[in-house]
Amino acid sequence: MRRRRGPQPDRETAWRTLASRRGGTIVTDRRKRVKSVSFPAGVWTIVLDNYTQSHGNSSQTYTRVRAICFGKDEFRLRMGRRTFLSGLADWFGRKRVHAGHPEIEAKWIVKSNSDGRAQSLLMLPAVVHGLHTVRSASVRFEPCRGRRAVPGTHAVTIAMSGSVSEAARIEGALDLCAAMVDHLVRMGCARREPVQAGQQ
Repeated sequence: MRRRRGPQPDRETAWRTLASRRGGTIVTDRRKRVKSVSFPAGVWTIVLDNYTQSHGNSSQTYTRVRAICFGKDEFRLRMGRRTFLSGLADWFGRKRVHAGHPEIEAKWIVKSNSDGRAQSLLMLPAVVHGLHTVRSASVRFEPCRGRRAVPGTHAVTIAMSGSVSEAARIEGALDLCAAMVDHLVRMGCARREPVQAGQQ
């Protein structure tokens, strides 16, 4: 039987509480509302914020957790929650990575240009636990793009639909992001070198 979750605090309260508990730095907008929170994670900074993406006549808000690092090779990873349509795509032979972990295989679609490295990452207990906690999200490791992107930088990005205020999901995403970037360094896919604030 699925356990009901109690009332969740509003986003402003939840993010400020997380910042206080985890040593985060808050950035506010002109109305003094929380715009983003930066959390230390070793030599890196993990940023929690919201962004909105337009889809024709509608738009969707996402809660994003992201760490930017300097990449060392061409490794790429994309993950999304499995749906009915993704099951049909499997039936028609779409190529995907076999994660090597039953829970991830059952609930997530994994795409990468290196099956072995993706499997190494997805077998980590901290990554498995993080994916279980965030429940539904887009998870990516790709080069940073855009006019302000610094050459050579890559981002671990976890995007959850909506403006998330549930502390457990956000903390799960923060821990997942930290575990991923640390293991990417161990695999030789990223450098253990801080990206300065002006480079993010």
